[in-house]
Amino acid sequence: MKKIFFLIFLISFYSCKNEEKSVEPGFEDFGKEVHKPAEIDFYNFKHQIDSDYSFDITITDLKVVEHKNVFEIKKDKHARPEKINGTSVTIEFDIKNPYNRIMRIPFPWYYEIGTENYEGLDRNFVGIKEDFYMTNERVVENSKGVPLSSFSNEEVIENTKETVVEFGPNESKNIVVKFTRPFPSYIKQVLFVGFDKYIKKEIKDISYMSEEQKNSYFEDKSLNYGLVIDLESKKIINLVGLPLR
Repeated sequence: MKKIFFLIFLISFYSCKNEEKSVEPGFEDFGKEVHKPAEIDFYNFKHQIDSDYSFDITITDLKVVEHKNVFEIKKDKHARPEKINGTSVTIEFDIKNPYNRIMRIPFPWYYEIGTENYEGLDRNFVGIKEDFYMTNERVVENSKGVPLSSFSNEEVIENTKETVVEFGPNESKNIVVKFTRPFPSYIKQVLFVGFDKYIKKEIKDISYMSEEQKNSYFEDKSLNYGLVIDLESKKIINLVGLPLR
């Protein structure tokens, strides 16, 4: 019988190893602790556009929606299938332009949610450990129900096609992400991915590198924030850093 508790491995990796020592954020590897739980606000953090610009994120609402009798399970291979409920997640957040000028930014829109316990999802998410299952089936809109496509534009920025949204000076926008694919009710925790942090990798000795290698090595790299959501308490219980995409 498959494990029915999500992310058991997180328990050991996310627990504080030294409660007396201040811990700074670390985003190198999935599963590493970002902060001591007592020191971090899981509902307020930065979404970094690049190495110079970041927008403020505030999670304002988290809904866990129940779906009646949408799954069938067998307690053993010869048992009669039993109907069980499912749950889906809706996340609402404010994203704020902290600058005193109009900004047109690449907007975070590629949201995913997953678990390592439900094979009904996909395994193609790059950066999560083996046997981790994700889905990106979601609806993204503002608080008035207007889809993201209606207040964004597609632009090419530095050879990459981006979804761009314009913000007025110090403007906040309320965004709702509705995941449409439910999890079986035995899934108790899931990982939500969608926001970025940028780092600049530095080394001491670059004398042996070519100019091309130096430019590549020092290029800013994007990492994702992962929010661990407890479906029973309907709360975010941890914030972790995921590997490079």
